[in-house]
Amino acid sequence: MKLSFQAGLLFLLLFSWGCGDESGDLEPPQLNLLEIQPALETLEICGTSDAKSLRLTDTNTLYITINISDNEGLSQLKLDIHQNFDCHGHGGQAPGFSPPQSDALTKDWEQLQLIDLDGASQERSLELNTPVNPTAGNYHLSLRALDLSGNESTFDQIYNVVVENARDILPPSLIVSDFPNPAESLTRGNTYTFSGNVMDDQNLGEGGNAIIFLTYKSSNSEIWTTGPYLPLTAAETQELFTLNFIPPTTITRGTYEIALWAYDGVRNIANPWSQTFEIN
Repeated sequence: MKLSFQAGLLFLLLFSWGCGDESGDLEPPQLNLLEIQPALETLEICGTSDAKSLRLTDTNTLYITINISDNEGLSQLKLDIHQNFDCHGHGGQAPGFSPPQSDALTKDWEQLQLIDLDGASQERSLELNTPVNPTAGNYHLSLRALDLSGNESTFDQIYNVVVENARDILPPSLIVSDFPNPAESLTRGNTYTFSGNVMDDQNLGEGGNAIIFLTYKSSNSEIWTTGPYLPLTAAETQELFTLNFIPPTTITRGTYEIALWAYDGVRNIANPWSQTFEIN
């Protein structure tokens, strides 16, 4: 019987509820990477160095050759590519917003593919391309195998992919010229102004991702909270901004880091601005 990833979970649940044969196949299939081009390199991903990373533009093709094997029989190979823009909470997370309508809107690289397998061992070659005019940023690429008994391979074959849009590979510049005095405490419920300028080598309004936003976190936490934001839509290479931040009355008093982040039209990220404040 050919087992799919969708049916595999139900199969395993039913198997665990029944008395079953203790001598059944419990050995997961194995995935071995034979070749990958461009080659893996060490890149900084969300503030951490990762040796299993790839850098890719929309002018490149990603080639992967893998060997999949199992002690009894293979069923499917699952390829999953999805964006990792939020860094799982370990960095500035842009708020969701509706981008302005434009013919040049970028497209996130989202790809889910299920490939049927046969036999106990197969070698597979994959050729992968980003969308035309991709959204720049961090993505995850994972490969998993399923055998005929419903066992899944481990999560060893997960790669960070940094996608660059060939139209614009340079990040914008962020200048924060006006902000509260760090020597004075901020009061919860009061309004504080952060203003400045975002500059880029391309028109900020092209691509649909340009935005300036504020995040903050307690010194005792690694979780950032997104505050005020402003989409940047000017058909120019620079735009002035003003963000009004009201520290919520629900947060605890203490030391906080406040950061401002800026993306350009294809989602290249400027070096963030940050400052520590006491909030009372």
